[in-house]
Amino acid sequence: MLVGGIPKIYYDRFKEIAIKRLRGTEFTGIGLDPIGGKYEINAEYCDELIETAVRYVENRPESVSDGLGVVLLRRPWESRNFEFKFSPFALCVSADVDVLLREQTEGRKRSANEYADIAIDLAQKLERRQREVSRYFTDQLRRTPALLPKQNFKSKHLTDALDKIFNELKKNEPVHEIVDRAMAEFISRHPRNRDGKGFKFEDDAGITFKSPPRTGLHGDNPMSPSDKGHKKECFLTCRVRFGGSYSERFHYDCTRNGKQLIASLFNCHDEFKDYKGDPHLNIFPNGFIRT
Repeated sequence: MLVGGIPKIYYDRFKEIAIKRLRGTEFTGIGLDPIGGKYEINAEYCDELIETAVRYVENRPESVSDGLGVVLLRRPWESRNFEFKFSPFALCVSADVDVLLREQTEGRKRSANEYADIAIDLAQKLERRQREVSRYFTDQLRRTPALLPKQNFKSKHLTDALDKIFNELKKNEPVHEIVDRAMAEFISRHPRNRDGKGFKFEDDAGITFKSPPRTGLHGDNPMSPSDKGHKKECFLTCRVRFGGSYSERFHYDCTRNGKQLIASLFNCHDEFKDYKGDPHLNIFPNGFIRT
C-alpha cells in the first residue's frame, strides 16, 4: 500500500497508528511538504511517491503479491486529480480531507489522528479490492484481454477499455463484471480465439498476441530498477495492473499471421525500436519485449 498526501507534520503519527491497525499489510509513503505555506499535491510529489514504492518493492518483492493500492489525501481547495499518474499499475483512490491543519501540541495530534483514520480506512478497503483483482488475474490469466500491452496492441478499443476499467474498479461491483463489461466492445472487434492450449487476439496492425499455456510461462521478466533505459514505473508495471498482481513470467508470443514478426514497436519505457522475432517476440503486459 502506498499512502500520499498526509502533511509531513502528521506523517510520523500516521505511521505509528498504521503499524497497529494495518497489521499484515505492507505500506509505505512520504509526507507532503507545504509549498508557499500551502499543502497541495503536484506531479513532482507523485513521482516521488512512485520512486518510494519502487525502492520498497525492490527490497521486498513479496509486498505486491496481493497487488498495489494508492491512497491520496487532498485538501478541499485542491482541484487537480493525479490518480492517472498511477495508471495502469495501481488501484488509486483519492479523498478530500476537511481537517484543520493544526500545528500546536494537542490540536496537532487530533488532526494527525483524523488524517490517519481516513487513510487507514481507505487502505483497508483498497486492500480487499486489490485481492479481488489479483484473484481475477490468477483465474483468467490466459483468457482476459485486460492484460494486453496498451502501447503495443494497436487498437483504440483496448485503450478505451483499459481506461474504463481503471476508473470503474473503485465501484463496489464484482471485478469480473466490471472487466467483462468494459472488454465487451473490444472482444467484438478483436475476437478471442483458442489456439492450442492458449488464446489469441489480433490487433489492427495484423499482429497476433497469443497467450502461452500454463506450462509455457518460461523465464522471468528480468527487470530491475537499475536496468539502463527503464523508467521507475517499469519495475511496477511488470508486476501489477489495476492494483492486482499477476505472474511476472506471463507474456504473449507475438507473430504476424503465424510467421516471423519483424516490427518497430514501443517498449515498456516508450522507446521506439526495431525488433525481429525468432520467429515470435515475447511481449509482456507492460510492454517489455524479449527477442
